[in-house]
Amino acid sequence: MKHEAHVFFAVFEFGQDSSIVTKLAGFEPSDSWIVGEPMRNHPTATHRHSRWTFQSPLPLHAPVEEHLAAVLSRLEANAAGVRSVLSLFPAHIGCAVYYRTFTPGIWLPQQLLARVATLALGIDLDMYFLGEADETDDLISP
Repeated sequence: MKHEAHVFFAVFEFGQDSSIVTKLAGFEPSDSWIVGEPMRNHPTATHRHSRWTFQSPLPLHAPVEEHLAAVLSRLEANAAGVRSVLSLFPAHIGCAVYYRTFTPGIWLPQQLLARVATLALGIDLDMYFLGEADETDDLISP
């Protein structure tokens, strides 16, 4: 099954300075932006919210549960910082999976869910069926 999985920890509503999240969390984001900044891929549009994100470092075609485990490993290594972030700002684990074949399904074993629960995080799961395409088509434009 051809897919791309984007799994990340995201923090919102931190104001105009994303460095506060970095300091609290104790690790660098993969990406961050401030409300009103131009979007990289669409410079005529602006971001409607501020967001600090740590993205799974795995290849996009890796299984969702492996991405989630990778993100959790980073969060668990900085659990006190993550709890500090959560005490001040809304945050969750995001998961957006883009499929080319309509066979979506995600299995999250109990051990993985227990790790998420220990950090008191919610998970936002979004699955998108992009339609059949030949093997040369990109799933998502960069």
